[in-house]
Amino acid sequence: HTGYQLGQAYGCSNIATVLTRKGMAEQALDYLERSRAVFIDLGAQSFLPIVYRRQSEAHLQLGDLDQAEESAQDSLNLARELSMPQEEAAALRTLGEIYYDKGLLTQAEECLQSGLQIFHQAGVQYEEARVIYLLTRLWYDNLNYERVVPALNRAIECFRSLGAQVDLVRAEALKNKLPLQSSNI
Repeated sequence: HTGYQLGQAYGCSNIATVLTRKGMAEQALDYLERSRAVFIDLGAQSFLPIVYRRQSEAHLQLGDLDQAEESAQDSLNLARELSMPQEEAAALRTLGEIYYDKGLLTQAEECLQSGLQIFHQAGVQYEEARVIYLLTRLWYDNLNYERVVPALNRAIECFRSLGAQVDLVRAEALKNKLPLQSSNI
């Protein structure tokens, strides 16, 4: 019975990810709340950092940056407490996105660099490339093209090799926005 409940809660969490990616963040939050409640009832703490981060991503999509930050911080704290480095890195990535949207660029870069280091050490190429892309957006906004170009090329190559089309299109669009003289740096 407990295994069934865990499976159902995990399924709800995964459905929420799909809903968030489809722009249906409010519905995603309903699924995540059900998932969170079951994991808490069953004492399955190791699933909570993922749920909190996914809640954060849904709130971020809705533009509720304060709630997004709170959920991401909950995810980060619990991931660290439970020694879950990849989930810690994912929470840092999400916090970096939130701080970017809040205009807190120093905090955004610190979170993204910390997450990048963890993903790199773990050898998680896709997540590493996602963080690199987020850093290039930040550097682009600061007109720091010398940093943007090599990092963006690295992210594009990784997305291309992994077949991550959505990410590849997004990264190539940023590259196409670069001034001509800097795209060859």
